[in-house]
Amino acid sequence: MKRVNQTRMESSSTRNGYYQDSVTLVTKGLKYEVESILSLYTTVDFSSNIFERHIPGIIGDLIALRVLNLSYNELQGHIPPSLENLPLVESLDLSSNHLEGKIPEQLTSLSFLQFLNLSNN
Repeated sequence: MKRVNQTRMESSSTRNGYYQDSVTLVTKGLKYEVESILSLYTTVDFSSNIFERHIPGIIGDLIALRVLNLSYNELQGHIPPSLENLPLVESLDLSSNHLEGKIPEQLTSLSFLQFLNLSNN
């Protein structure tokens, strides 16, 4: 874990021969301690971008995701069942779009899911 000396702003962050860092991320009232440089990519926030059309099924290929926020866009269509391929996802926010149809039964397999917001669709 990265240690910062606030007096000199020096850091020491090697562990087992590789660089490791951490950051505390707060989203939707949930706190996540994200460790290592690569795991920073486990959070994707595409909210408020005016994305249109449908949620691409390929999003299910991002298997390391823990937080996915697609809220406040113009997304349409159905929620793709491929979201079941996100085994580590803890927070999924698809609110304030134009999604329709049933919630895919496949989402029940997301055992780490703590926060799901589908409101205002």
